[in-house]
Amino acid sequence: QDGIKVEPGQYKIEVSKAGYKTFVGTVDVVDRDVVATAELEKEPEVAQTPATSPRPSVTSKGDTWRDPVTGMEFAWVPKGCYQMGSNFGDADERPVHEVCVDGFWMGKYEVTQTEWQRMMGTNPSHFKGDRNPVEQASWNDAQDFISKLNASGSSRFRLPTEAEWEYAARSGGRNEKYAGGDDIDRVAWYKGNSEGKTHSVGTK
Repeated sequence: QDGIKVEPGQYKIEVSKAGYKTFVGTVDVVDRDVVATAELEKEPEVAQTPATSPRPSVTSKGDTWRDPVTGMEFAWVPKGCYQMGSNFGDADERPVHEVCVDGFWMGKYEVTQTEWQRMMGTNPSHFKGDRNPVEQASWNDAQDFISKLNASGSSRFRLPTEAEWEYAARSGGRNEKYAGGDDIDRVAWYKGNSEGKTHSVGTK
């Protein structure tokens, strides 16, 4: 490939592949060609305990799967390529460039307080509600949650990469202003319509 032409500055790079730990780093671009390399570390093999509802081995767009331990529902996101980033956003969103992702399972909704409490035994949320999304949880809390999920033996879980998240949120990389379309009142709870509180997942 001919590479990507960018303005001088510092850029974040992220490299991901199924079965390997995601590599995140930075590269400084000055006034000459820069070659960035990344060595991916394999994810450790984890013994799996057979679950009553294993993830389907053959998948297609629209497929869903429910984790038998937590009840969390996942949707299959088929592999594909898209133009990641934005020329109108913050500096770390530029330049727009093509990214390809393998197919993956993504949580259909935010983690609910009921699902969180099943794993963690506590509920840190300020706005209480069984079907409301859990909040007041840190990144470290999320890692603890995932560790407990993996220990449950139903499947293997991780957070999505930044590229996977953007691809899924933009309906497979479509040119959308918001996740699901351009009409924010139809697709999201936000300051203008939420009355300053969270709401049950899946209601937008």
